[in-house]
Amino acid sequence: MLWKTHLAIGIFFMFIFLPVISQDVMFSVSLIVASLLPDIASPSAFFGKGKDSVSSQAVSKNRGVLHSFTLAFLATVVISLFFPTMALGFFLGYSVHLFSDSFTTRGIQPFWPLKGKNSWKLRTGGYTETSIFIGFLIGDLLLLLVTIL
Repeated sequence: MLWKTHLAIGIFFMFIFLPVISQDVMFSVSLIVASLLPDIASPSAFFGKGKDSVSSQAVSKNRGVLHSFTLAFLATVVISLFFPTMALGFFLGYSVHLFSDSFTTRGIQPFWPLKGKNSWKLRTGGYTETSIFIGFLIGDLLLLLVTIL
């Protein structure tokens, strides 16, 4: 999926969880950053713009470790040791990204280094993804209105 779709989905879940979160700023920032983070090595991603190095291609090949719940879990454990208020937001944002990408044709390797792969038929940047993006964007705006009213 494109970075803007991941961002719209991440913001949607941020608004869903905000009413029960005490550290709302830390939660929100960590969730939004984590919802974009798995694509950091991708040249077309928000964080990866213009990055076309051999190392970034090696890391992102077949959406290995960066697109796995293995890394999401391990990174969340480390974050919870040093920044406990950010751990839930990080895990939720990262997991929502992975879940979303599991529906694309490239899929993900959820439990890397195990070889199993989850994939569906959704084409990145296609009509279906654009519809999903618009749907979540409308949901974001509605939840924003509910939050401020």
